[in-house]
Amino acid sequence: MTRRLRPLPILLAAVLAGLVTGCSAADGGSQSSSDSGAAHGSSLSGGASGSVEAKAAVRQADSAAAPGKLSSDQTAQDVGGTRQIRTAQVTIEVPRLPAALAQIRAQAAALGGTVSNENSQFPSGRDSGAESELTLRVPEPRLDEALTRIATVGHELKRSMTTEDVTAKITDLDSRVATQARSVARIRDLMNRAKSLKDVVLLESELSQRQADLESIQAQQRVLSNQADLATITVSLRTPAAVVAARHHVSGFVSGFRSGWHGVSASLAVLVTLLGLLLPPVLVLAVVAGLGYLLYRRFRPGRRRPAPDPTS
Repeated sequence: MTRRLRPLPILLAAVLAGLVTGCSAADGGSQSSSDSGAAHGSSLSGGASGSVEAKAAVRQADSAAAPGKLSSDQTAQDVGGTRQIRTAQVTIEVPRLPAALAQIRAQAAALGGTVSNENSQFPSGRDSGAESELTLRVPEPRLDEALTRIATVGHELKRSMTTEDVTAKITDLDSRVATQARSVARIRDLMNRAKSLKDVVLLESELSQRQADLESIQAQQRVLSNQADLATITVSLRTPAAVVAARHHVSGFVSGFRSGWHGVSASLAVLVTLLGLLLPPVLVLAVVAGLGYLLYRRFRPGRRRPAPDPTS
């Protein structure tokens, strides 16, 4: 005998199975949606919160680009040894100025240097009493050799030299340049990955400021490195007549007395000139005033005439 299956229990079982399957799928979909939202929020395209996250990314980039402190030994090693700015001043008496100038220029070129400035004076167009001042830039290691060669053009009268150690300054600038360059590179990388307009605007402003700071530090680095690479020599060339004139320019009491006497002489000259300018009109005015006074005395009103003599 065959048993008939009831349709109602079967239908209820199918509905329950479908409900269970749907709930499981909904839970998985919601989990996937939350994971996707978290991943999207962690990027730089997070809508309203994007600018906050971009600022955090910029701070993280700065922390990653910050260098550590170097010891003094590491400092000297990083710049390839001690770096110095050396300057020298030398005064030389030469028989003829044009020939000495030509020798100085040739020696500077032979040492790999240049003449950066030149100022020459030839009184009355002659070599007598002429003098010149030149500024030379030569490689710093060859400064002593340059001074020795320059002294051969004549008789050296005076020499002085100064030295400044700039090893730490150059190392600091090198480190700042490297740090700022890494910071600029990181900001550019963040801009390439940014999709929010707020992030792009913020990062463009940061990039412009950091690029300007980098260029400023690089300019300081170039100036300081150039001063350390090339020593500066100021050469004063004087002919014998110029040397004698300079020696006659004595200092102290005699110089003060001469300056005071010259001042008095100049004042007297101005006073005499002023008197000569004013004397003619003053004389004319004096003559006119004298004539007027005499006429006034003679014809003034109320003047009594003398009474006639009764005996006459």
